[in-house]
Amino acid sequence: MLKWNPEKLNPLNTRGANTTIKNFRDEHKLFTSIFIREFMQNFLDARINNNSGEISRISIRILEEDKIDKSYNKNALENLLPHLKASNSELGLETPTPDFNNPTALVLEEFLTVGLTGSINDSGAKGREERWANFWFGEAKPSKTGKDLGRAGQGKVTYNMASSTNTIFALSIPDENSKGLLFGKCIFAHTHKIMSDEFGHNSYWSNLGKEDHEQPVPTTDPVAINDFKKAYSLERKDGLRGTSWVIPFPKSHIDKESLIKAFLQEFFIPIYRNKAEIKICGEEITRSNLNEYVRKYLGEGEPSIEYFDFLEHTMSADSNGLHAVKSQWWQNPVLTEDCFEPEELQKINNDFEKEECVGFILPVSVYPKKGNAKESYIKVWVQLREKHRCEYYYVRDDLIITHEQHLPKMAPVFGLVLAEDGAISEFLAGAEEASHLKWNQKEDGMESYNRSNETLSNVRQSIVKLFNLLRGSNKERIEDLFDDILSIPGTGAKKKQKRKSRKKDKVVTPPKPEDIPASHNFLIIDDGSGVELKPGPGAKDDKVEFPVTGSLKVAYNNISGYGDPFKNYHPAFDFDFKNSSEHIKIAKNINILQKMENKIDFEIIDKDFYLQVRGFKADQQVRVKAGVDLS
Repeated sequence: MLKWNPEKLNPLNTRGANTTIKNFRDEHKLFTSIFIREFMQNFLDARINNNSGEISRISIRILEEDKIDKSYNKNALENLLPHLKASNSELGLETPTPDFNNPTALVLEEFLTVGLTGSINDSGAKGREERWANFWFGEAKPSKTGKDLGRAGQGKVTYNMASSTNTIFALSIPDENSKGLLFGKCIFAHTHKIMSDEFGHNSYWSNLGKEDHEQPVPTTDPVAINDFKKAYSLERKDGLRGTSWVIPFPKSHIDKESLIKAFLQEFFIPIYRNKAEIKICGEEITRSNLNEYVRKYLGEGEPSIEYFDFLEHTMSADSNGLHAVKSQWWQNPVLTEDCFEPEELQKINNDFEKEECVGFILPVSVYPKKGNAKESYIKVWVQLREKHRCEYYYVRDDLIITHEQHLPKMAPVFGLVLAEDGAISEFLAGAEEASHLKWNQKEDGMESYNRSNETLSNVRQSIVKLFNLLRGSNKERIEDLFDDILSIPGTGAKKKQKRKSRKKDKVVTPPKPEDIPASHNFLIIDDGSGVELKPGPGAKDDKVEFPVTGSLKVAYNNISGYGDPFKNYHPAFDFDFKNSSEHIKIAKNINILQKMENKIDFEIIDKDFYLQVRGFKADQQVRVKAGVDLS
């Protein structure tokens, strides 16, 4: 008989809030997207490779009361309510009482996946195949290796967070001869007290042990499993490998529309690559109808319909047709033309200017602390799209790393950075934060590598350097270059302009350009004959998370003490960073994102940074304004 088995605390146990939950409260992402990211990562990692050509599939349904056995559902959950109330009260939160007369459930069923494999009676079992112990009993315990999509060992908490009762049930069939393993878990937000007993963060819906601290184990009883399947209208047949997940009383913002949007935004890559079949509340999403669903549910959002035209070229591209970038491409702050053969570069430029999709393969080195350096590669595609907004993605295998954004937002380009070779994919997996939205050089997985900052920066900057080279190599004609100086007078009468008075002996301080963010003592800025940026006290603060983006503007100080040098700047008579590679002399731990006229956008990847800009007129002093974005 299955019964809730909450963990009791003893005097040696720690007390307090469940800190793992905080890692998934991302204010920039809807929770449905975060949960679906975790669910899909686990699904993709668990797919079965078979010779029949069948594709692993997912069925997701939101059940209403007519599809749920009300009595079963109430009996399974009501004993949790005192614990949920006591736990939430520790945080000053109210606990709404579930409406057992009108129950709902989110059911997610995986088919042709391996199920929760491994030992069912050892909470401490370790290893990639110990999926049972890793899911139910692991916490911040990275269990996946190599190219597996989820590596931090924390994301499974989102399954419980999707329920207003913080509860998840699962029926898993790890082999064809198994009737199944039925189990459940409730996670509490805080340790709590009921009467004289103190309880921890977890309670398990398991076979009742002889002692309170006996190992919680699933039931394999066919009658109990059949009752569960009927209670929640499961589609799973006996012996069909995979796992059926039941989330009772899902939170109100998890609905059909939010689920479909989450899949389209977070996992359109595996759908497009025919890596999975997905059915959500009766809607089957495949590669053939993906555009239709994007148009219906995302509208003007991302990915755009136009991006799929670009994606069609990347997915059908022959690797032999990609342009090979020479191995020294990463050694300079900017990508130089000598990284290609002259004839090849000319063709690349022509194709790019014609807004054709251009693909590259870039060598990347990985430096594990154990063993020799590994040579790997990434693939990058870019397409000039003058009439569309900037849209590009970093993808590790089938996982989109959403918060990795390094091109300027106004760059007219579609792009894709794909890392699926073993060595670089494993490296990037170790750099992912718990939510898998961003890479972070400070993650524990980076401790296994030397020069990790360099490798991570090379992946991030690959598309930036390619775009800057291609835009810089094709110098645009500026037909109106002198229009603001030698303009042709019009026929209309000129307006009389009042002469501005100037007070003597008053020095006018040039205003800071509006598009340069505040530096907060982060930078030490030297100007004069050139420009130098060095770390200030703010850069050494341990709370600063790198990379940090910033900008600088430079102008000749033509009239000392009067006028604004930045307003007096003109690219025709002064200098233009975009059309010259001579100005940036030294860039240590700084990547150049964009150069345009007198402005340089950059990314600082470590607190030990230095930038030197030279190549100005010998008889002119320069002024500089620079800052970083620490928001």
